Amino acid sequence: MASFDLLGPWYGRLERWFSGGIMKRARLALLDQLREPESILLIGEGPGELVCELARRFPGARMTCIDISEAMMKEGRVRLIREMGDEAACEWVRADIRTCHLVGGPWDLVVTGFVLDCFSAGDLEAVVAKLGKGLTR
Repeated sequence: MASFDLLGPWYGRLERWFSGGIMKRARLALLDQLREPESILLIGEGPGELVCELARRFPGARMTCIDISEAMMKEGRVRLIREMGDEAACEWVRADIRTCHLVGGPWDLVVTGFVLDCFSAGDLEAVVAKLGKGLTR
């Protein structure tokens, strides 16, 4: 899985340009159907659009974002500060979800955005199993 460090500063604009907003609509489509979570884990959050929306909708939720790209996390932190006033709503962890030890769970909600398609079939199975173990029951 490649790092998105080179795309970090440009990712949001490139995504909007290439998808015409389809990816944003897909990312946010089911949020109205969620019960209010106490804790949220975001994997591969990218430039911060989703973490900001979750912070608005669920202001009391504790959030953890795990991303392999320092540049993407920087974009997310900057956006969270710009839109929400601070980044206290979220803990940012630079790690490879395939090899990191999940700490801070369990979580009521795990969100993967558009990151799962970046994994091979074998890695995907292991990542999904790991994330499933981190969920509250």
